[in-house]
Amino acid sequence: MTKHKSPILFPPRTSVDPGDDFYTHINGNWIQKAHMQPFISSYSVSEEIEDGIAEELQKEITKSMDMVKAGQPLSNEREIIGILAISCLQTSYQKNSVKLLKTLLTKLNCIRDINDVASTLGDYTRYRINTIVSIFAGPETRNSNIIRINIGSGTIGLPDVSYYKAQAPGKMRTLLAYIKMLRILGKDFDIPNLELLSSFESSSVESLIKAAGDNEVLMSGSAIASKYKAIPWSIFWEASLDLSDSEWKSKQFLVLTKSWLSYINKLFKTLTLDQWKIWFAGNLILHMLPILPPPYDDMYFELMSKRLRGQTIKIPQKHLALFLCQQWLSVPLGKIYEDCCLDRSVLREAKHLAHIIQEAAINRIQKLDWLDSKTRKKAISKVKKVHFGIGIPEKWPKGFEGDGLVKDNLLQNILKLGEMRTLRDIELSKHKLDVQSWDDPVFAVNAYYYNEGNRLLIPAGILHKPFFDLEKSDGARLGGLGAVMGHELTHAFDVEGKDFDENGNAISWWSPGDNRAYNSRSKALVELFNSAKLKGHSVNGSLTLSENIADLGGLAIALEALNIILNKKKASESEKKRQYREFFISYAVSWRIKEKNAASLQSLIVDRHAPAMLRVNLVVSQFQEWYDVFDVTEQNHLYIPPENRIHIF
Repeated sequence: MTKHKSPILFPPRTSVDPGDDFYTHINGNWIQKAHMQPFISSYSVSEEIEDGIAEELQKEITKSMDMVKAGQPLSNEREIIGILAISCLQTSYQKNSVKLLKTLLTKLNCIRDINDVASTLGDYTRYRINTIVSIFAGPETRNSNIIRINIGSGTIGLPDVSYYKAQAPGKMRTLLAYIKMLRILGKDFDIPNLELLSSFESSSVESLIKAAGDNEVLMSGSAIASKYKAIPWSIFWEASLDLSDSEWKSKQFLVLTKSWLSYINKLFKTLTLDQWKIWFAGNLILHMLPILPPPYDDMYFELMSKRLRGQTIKIPQKHLALFLCQQWLSVPLGKIYEDCCLDRSVLREAKHLAHIIQEAAINRIQKLDWLDSKTRKKAISKVKKVHFGIGIPEKWPKGFEGDGLVKDNLLQNILKLGEMRTLRDIELSKHKLDVQSWDDPVFAVNAYYYNEGNRLLIPAGILHKPFFDLEKSDGARLGGLGAVMGHELTHAFDVEGKDFDENGNAISWWSPGDNRAYNSRSKALVELFNSAKLKGHSVNGSLTLSENIADLGGLAIALEALNIILNKKKASESEKKRQYREFFISYAVSWRIKEKNAASLQSLIVDRHAPAMLRVNLVVSQFQEWYDVFDVTEQNHLYIPPENRIHIF
């Protein structure tokens, strides 16, 4: 295993009382001294670890490129990674992407009727070009063993609908800058009136907002065609998924947003062919803009990165190559990461920690007096049946062969990889969900819980210091990785997760009284975060509720796990105090982040996570152990009377 540089731990800022601002007390010195690269807009402890992982992956990508160039025998994983990286990094090839884009834009002029519109829309979904509809495979919520083709809403050019309503940071200036960029791109690519894309997207905003509240519906292809008659479905499905009439009509699809399909159906009745061409041209250009050579990627940077997130320089090309490999070839790159960087001893210890967290969660649920006894039993059954994926998949997924990639055209490769993902989704939809196989990046410093299938994933990337250090105390490990595991496990009981059973199927299993008690406690958490401010701006306690529930429950579970260990060891009171102290310090360190002002303000609009400072201060202040070890009193700003502290799980 290759060891990389670990994140640096700084001493606490003693000028800040932990009871007034625990986050800054622990992280203030790091925030002051940490160096943030100018091509990023935020830098957290996760990015610190990712820097080390990126160094190793960059070496492996360079090695793969060299082997491809030399014509050496190599694995399929190294071959496709090497080819993709060459197409990104070889300067002389970059102009080929612009040529191909111009060719594809010219072909839009061949749209002659509404059938051609449907065919083009189908092509875009096949190649994963961001457009007005998305097609992908995923488990059915009511029967998560079954994987269906999902029909979902599409995307818009700006990061959030609030930008079109002049409600996001920058107000109307951001939208005007977007329109200006579209006008320049339209001139460069000979697309008259390309800036009208902004108007089309603005007119779709209310429908997008409405669609976000839709419930998924299982419908046959023939029923979809009967309800949304203006769309030439036969042509669309042939272009998108190679489905014949008999296949798509009899096939069951998951329609995620019925109201959005109604809106698209309306567009097929009302938009002119010229308007469709502008919309498609805008989709294609914006999808490819970040990977094009200057001046095009500069335009993307100036608006999306600099204006909206405060980034000061464009991402270097070698980092773009790494990002594209991570995004499109996560499984091949993950296999290489397993070979070069995975520490099996750490993996074993992480699996052991997961068992302790599972035991602690069961203990916590058994003590919940606000849950009906019948509901508690089912909740415990759900925790026992959670499938933990730790480090790497038990079975690596198939469908990442990457046949057809070329060295001399990055755009062509991105389209090919998009098609590869669609073909893989078609194959997945023919089989049952396999919880042992997952394609989430194993090198990611992250963790995930999926309601469907009741699955919890801890990728190998997060099994590093400071989250997980075998040389540190139980308290430090549980305050880091333990709290992460607890966080993800609590998602099984957040606003959405609580409506899924132990098998990962959407079904109502809570009593009305359970739901009332849950909502009452959740409301208190919403109000707590609503009352908080970040740089003078309000936090949306409703938007961040599920993540706040997971933070609170996750820390409670991790603390329970620590108590289990300390009781088994018959730890002394002084030892308990030391372990608790290291537990809360580790938790605070795990959320440290340095951000550009623009990035932090944008996060208030688009991020379902509360600001890091609040995720620490408003959570630790719910636990008496924190008060005890840091001598927090009623005179401190973070003090909350015991009767007002929030405990959900």
